[in-house]
Amino acid sequence: MRYLNTLMLCGLAALAGCSDDFLTNELDVESGARTRPFSVVCEPPDAAPGETVTVTLRCYEPHPESVDISWLLVQDFREDLYEEQEIEGEIVDMDAIATIDPMVYDEEGLGAQSFQFTVPGDVMLLTGDLDDRYDGPVPDQARALIAPANDDHVTRAELDAFLASVDPGALDPESLDWARAVSDRFACQIRLKAHVRSGIDLTVTKNLTVRYSSRFGDGNLLHNPEIDWIAVLAVHYFDLEDPDDIGDYDVDTTYVHHRDPALVSTAPIAVNGNWTYFLEVGSARAPYVSPDGLAHEEAHDYNWYYARLYDGDGDAHFLVDDSGDDRADMGALDEIVRIAPPGGADTKRIRVFAVVRNHRWEWYPYNFVPGAAYLTVPIAFASP
Repeated sequence: MRYLNTLMLCGLAALAGCSDDFLTNELDVESGARTRPFSVVCEPPDAAPGETVTVTLRCYEPHPESVDISWLLVQDFREDLYEEQEIEGEIVDMDAIATIDPMVYDEEGLGAQSFQFTVPGDVMLLTGDLDDRYDGPVPDQARALIAPANDDHVTRAELDAFLASVDPGALDPESLDWARAVSDRFACQIRLKAHVRSGIDLTVTKNLTVRYSSRFGDGNLLHNPEIDWIAVLAVHYFDLEDPDDIGDYDVDTTYVHHRDPALVSTAPIAVNGNWTYFLEVGSARAPYVSPDGLAHEEAHDYNWYYARLYDGDGDAHFLVDDSGDDRADMGALDEIVRIAPPGGADTKRIRVFAVVRNHRWEWYPYNFVPGAAYLTVPIAFASP
């Protein structure tokens, strides 16, 4: 067993690197371009011990020839006695349990690395998230199948073995409903960590929900959100500050991504200086049930990034605030963001990156981890 203390970085963490004209300042932590991770997506995002998960890291890298990436799996992490640092334990080198191919880059320096791994079967016994005994009521048939050594309670190991091996079809309705409810709450998190070395060092982390819900036909299972479309909205009004007022005016909608390819336009979008422009992403919110049995709809949060695919306008911003002024912070924006399209007679292309995460707030105490979706698309603009 390996343990280490680590001052955790929230979400995706990165440091500044070498300069390159590809990225705008908004994509830099400091001036100059550097390695930029956009997302780590796990499919499925809600997995059982023994289930296979596909992990995909996407990033921008100005010098792909010099990159080295190594992965770790952390099966236990908890705060220290002073609640100042996290202690990570039960750490496994992913190379020992998965075949990880090198990252593949395109001509713009956008990289993708995918691999599969199997969630360790004993992770529920290694995590510090779960108590060593279950003191809740157990239906008679389920108790008979568990056959606890101590009649007063069921141990964590006994409950884990039951949920991992029982045939749901062999349970009576009461025991099946109980098993479904318990499998949702008998949950932990494991952490994937990518150590990226490219002149600088950075760590990218992604937590994963682990529980047995998928074994019991649970309709409450988490799925990654899906990005249905991305559109540019040209509102026929000068300097519209409130996106809620878009519907009060004529709007030209151009889909730059859509599930139906027939709706997508790749022609340059004509920029009218008297209109206001917005970027919008569409993603369906899935229904779910909270631990108390109430029906809800997922919440989403959004991260937008962009990069110029043309020279010049080094100080010009593309994503702007509601008043049209420069915006430096690209994180946690809305599904509709105001933009300042580049003008001029020449066609200019912007690459947009959208990351959507879904939230089920009531399940966070039960080690819920949001799912994630990633999409990038180029958009062409030109003055009429």
